[in-house]
This record gives sequence, C-alpha cells and structure tokens, in this order.
Amino acid sequence: MLLGQCRSVIGILKPELMQLALTSGIKYFPPPKNYDDIVIPERPRLRVFDKVPLYPPNLKPPKMQKRLRYMRGPETVHNTLQLKQYGVVVHDMLRIIAERLPFKAEPISQELLEKKAASEKWCEENNTNKFTLKYIIQNNMGGCHRFISKYDHKWYGKYF
Repeated sequence: MLLGQCRSVIGILKPELMQLALTSGIKYFPPPKNYDDIVIPERPRLRVFDKVPLYPPNLKPPKMQKRLRYMRGPETVHNTLQLKQYGVVVHDMLRIIAERLPFKAEPISQELLEKKAASEKWCEENNTNKFTLKYIIQNNMGGCHRFISKYDHKWYGKYF
C-alpha cells in the first residue's frame, strides 16, 4: 500500500507532467500611511548603560539594603508619556514584554492613561457611599489603626 502511494507521488513529480503558467503584470501598492502627527525625538536610540557600575580597581563597591519601601506607591516623577504614544513600542510587543517581567507591569498608551484618570475621577465624584476607605482610616472606625499598615495610612489602600 505504501509503495503504491510513493509511485503515485513520483508520477506527479515527472517533468513532462508539470505545467507552469508564467504571468506578469503591473502591481499596485497603495501609498503608505501618513505619520506626520508623530513627533520623532532628535535622538532615536537610548544610551546603553552597564547593568553594574564600573568602579576603579582600588575601590570596593558599598554594600546596601534593597530598600523595597522606596518601590511602593505611585510614581511621582515619570508618570506621563513625553511623546504621547506608547511607553516603548507598539501595544502587542509591550504586552509580551510586560508578561515576562519579574514584577507586575502593564502596557500603557496615552489614551489608556487618560481613560484611567477619567474613570477614577468619575468614580470619586459619583460615589454615594460616604464610608470610603479614606474616611474609615481617618476616623479610626472599628479601631482599624491597630491592624492596618503605615502604607494604608499614607495611600488609603490604593497601592498595596
């Protein structure tokens, strides 16, 4: 049975049985998209930095703690996009990169930042419950100061 299948395949591959139809024509390619609204910075590439700083041979690098408490809470300096586009490249590529990072990350664009800010503002304005977490912590309702952390006092449970 296998031999019969091989013969039929070999029969198809004989040059006298093959026919080629060559055609040519003019191809039309539509003009590329207009990207005039995108501002390109003067320096398109970032500088490459070493992962570990180089110290002179006679100097020993200082030993330090990680100080994870500094990595908590909102970013106060770099919290907007300078060019009003994506953080680094297109959204799908950023999503792949964000999944592989050793910490929680999400791809972001200017539109998403504006939507998040608008939704937070809307939720704050249209909240009918007067017992928000901020109100509860400020008024020590239920003696919550005994069991909440100092970060909850600072950011009222928003960044954990």
